Amino acid sequence: MVMILRRCFVHRKRRRKKNKNTKRKEKEKKKKEKMKRNEKEREKLDDGNDDDDDDHDHRNVQNDHDHHHHDDDDDDDDDDDDDDDDDVGVRL
Repeated sequence: MVMILRRCFVHRKRRRKKNKNTKRKEKEKKKKEKMKRNEKEREKLDDGNDDDDDDHDHRNVQNDHDHHHHDDDDDDDDDDDDDDDDDVGVRL
């Protein structure tokens, strides 16, 4: 009787261990597949964004836009000669 119980216990223990290993391997496999998918998606995004210069140009246009507003402010200051002298002092 004790031998039968022991045998069942050992068999159950082996089965659980096998199930744990199988589940672990499945998790690792899913993780690797997910990593591959993410890597492929990144490559697609990288391939799609080869025009990094466009992003840079956009920033330059935005900076030019800001600079343009600054120029407008300077034009207003040109009306007053005293303000121009103050601007020169600030630039130094």
